Amino acid sequence: MARIFESGPAATRAGGPARRAGGRMRTAAIALCLAGLLLCAARCGFEGANDRPNILFVCWDTVRADRLGLYGCTLPTTPFVDRWAAEARVFDDCLSVANCTVPAHASWFTGFMPGEHGRNNNDALLDNRFDTLAEYLQRAGYATYMFSANPHIARENKFDQGFDRAEFPWDEKYRRAAAEITRSKRSTGKGSRPRLRESKDSGTLPREGLIEWLGTLDGQKPFFAFINVMEAHLPCAPAAEYLERVAGGTERFPAERRAGIAWADIWRYTLGELDLTDAQLEWNRMKYAGCVAELDALFEDLLTSLEEAGHLENTVVILTADHGEHLGEHHMLDHQYSLHEPLIKVPLVIHGRGRFTAGRDRRPVTNADLFPTLLELAGVEPPGERADKAISLLRPVEERIRVAECPAFPIHWFNMVKNHHPYFDPAPYARTLRAVYRDDFKLIAGSDDRFGLYDLAADPGESNDLSAQRPDLLEEMRGLLRRWTRSFDKIDLGAGKRWEMSPDERRRLRALGYPAGG
Repeated sequence: MARIFESGPAATRAGGPARRAGGRMRTAAIALCLAGLLLCAARCGFEGANDRPNILFVCWDTVRADRLGLYGCTLPTTPFVDRWAAEARVFDDCLSVANCTVPAHASWFTGFMPGEHGRNNNDALLDNRFDTLAEYLQRAGYATYMFSANPHIARENKFDQGFDRAEFPWDEKYRRAAAEITRSKRSTGKGSRPRLRESKDSGTLPREGLIEWLGTLDGQKPFFAFINVMEAHLPCAPAAEYLERVAGGTERFPAERRAGIAWADIWRYTLGELDLTDAQLEWNRMKYAGCVAELDALFEDLLTSLEEAGHLENTVVILTADHGEHLGEHHMLDHQYSLHEPLIKVPLVIHGRGRFTAGRDRRPVTNADLFPTLLELAGVEPPGERADKAISLLRPVEERIRVAECPAFPIHWFNMVKNHHPYFDPAPYARTLRAVYRDDFKLIAGSDDRFGLYDLAADPGESNDLSAQRPDLLEEMRGLLRRWTRSFDKIDLGAGKRWEMSPDERRRLRALGYPAGG
């Protein structure tokens, strides 16, 4: 894969040689000004370029940062990304603005925070009154493409706005191949394999779709491509070779391999009505790690194919996630009812010679910052009213207030748990959440006026709630959160048509284990 790092134009630095303008003083002044610009650009991780780049935006759905090698994972999950990232900008402190798919993607696509755009997994329609990232880029002359394996990020929910072509593994074009990808994963074990009726795993299909679409372009336009892949989302079913790689063999998990964890037990455990064995949780973590390893291989395959076809020239590649996943922390699995770090800390790596300096960046950022960043790369002026929430990654700041949201809670799991535990009380989980970050401190505030206050530097696992010990800090953090939410520019969508899921969308969501289809 060394060729990937040898491709692309030479970096075009900000500014240029001083023109002769009469006199040493003027020349010196220009030189001093250019030196200042270069110094600022270097500090920001931005090298500058005169032409508009292609943009490839890849979302590893449901992937937490600490399961990648470059973020400290000791399992061999991401050997390719670890090498590739050596020539990229790696953001060490990136937070997702939401704990689940729809609000995070809606923030990517609109630049608004979840509390502003109001989209969530219970109401996923991205109303036509939003101007989306793809629409801005399309109007600026970009050819636009999307491949989404997530049933929420779909045509029915209008997430395809602004894309010249939007494709999905359930399209007739891909349906049979997607089903075959699922059938090929029999070695994952009985009870662990996704239902064959619909497949969330798209394998090489996004690569094939993107390469085919790029072949239809005349090369006169830059392109913007967005890809969402779902391999790491429950139910996890990594191909056997990746499971073997991360687990070092599966012989030590014989019972768990045969049985897996039933859907009902995932939610009985998460909602506090069941305990799982250490071996079951470890097996679940290994399957998840195997899925990340599979994503790594697919990402390598994607970039190799693009490079061989000549499509990585002048292309900025973004790799990130919409949210993470609980793997037993806080007695939880999946990614609901929580704003703890396993859900909010996500990877963010940007590879773009001539635009981003390679290296680690410890400044605080969010995944919503990609909205103004990509517009700026394309030479499009970001909407001014969103500038205080999402900040361009071309110029991240040293200090900022960041907020993450859990804007809705699913109730169908409550009924599933009640089937086993009639006296189960869902009240502790039936609440929305917001988390505010300032320096090393984090406050999680519930709509039921319950709080959790944590010092992430001393307590990264969020096991010690400081609310009672630090009432002064609690009030200070609550004040920050109140000021932030009062500043929300909430979108008035009027009395639009209520969002209704189609039968096909319900079926696809049930294949992910959502019993009511969302």
